[in-house]
Amino acid sequence: MLLEIRNYLFRCTCLAYGVLALASCTWLKPDPAPDSGYIEHPNRMAPWEERAAFVQRIWFKDQKELYATRDRFKKIHFRPTRTDFLQEAGWWEELNAAGRKEYDGDVIAMAKYTDETLREVFRSDPSSRFIVTELPDESTVVYEFAIVELRPTKVIVNAAGTALGALVPGGGIVKSTAKGSIAVEVSARDGKNNELLLTWADREIDQSSPFSFRDFAAYAHARRSVRRWAEDLLEAWTTPDTHLIEGPSPITVNPF
Repeated sequence: MLLEIRNYLFRCTCLAYGVLALASCTWLKPDPAPDSGYIEHPNRMAPWEERAAFVQRIWFKDQKELYATRDRFKKIHFRPTRTDFLQEAGWWEELNAAGRKEYDGDVIAMAKYTDETLREVFRSDPSSRFIVTELPDESTVVYEFAIVELRPTKVIVNAAGTALGALVPGGGIVKSTAKGSIAVEVSARDGKNNELLLTWADREIDQSSPFSFRDFAAYAHARRSVRRWAEDLLEAWTTPDTHLIEGPSPITVNPF
């Protein structure tokens, strides 16, 4: 009997999240991160919802020319992910990363994960659109990612919220106070002359869910965002500009 009640309550919670996902996606989207100074022209970036909904703002030096000539780029190079434009960690980060020293180590690990994930995604591309190279030349597009915000998930609060959600429908909403976030600013340059081709910026917060294994690790949601950015970047280079690349839903029932 108790198991049936708990299953019923879980279904109610999932239904509540489903309704929120359909009705509230707009207001649950994260605000953009403050401009870090990495991008020199942030006021020139703007949303491109018809194509690049996976980022909040984007800018092209010449969009039409890039799409008309982008097939000349046969190689892609990823510069080491930068962390020197990261917003200073305050009390929130100190509390959740057990001190500045540990937080600095977390930042280095996330930058390394970003480097590895970008290369992995492009090297495993079935279409072999690019050769991932460490020596850029005139046929190379050069990308650089800068992590400008990194806040860990509050694991303890999430554990309490998950336990409450198993007993009380909607109790898992407590976890909304535990959300972490990650934001990046990105540039792409022509390997031939280092000319700036485009920039974009995006910020993601932890997805809301009745239960997620990612809620129990400080940066699991952030790592998922990095992988999604890598996959979406590949999709952007392998589809026409009439193809919509959607952003993530702020709510999910996927526990993984």
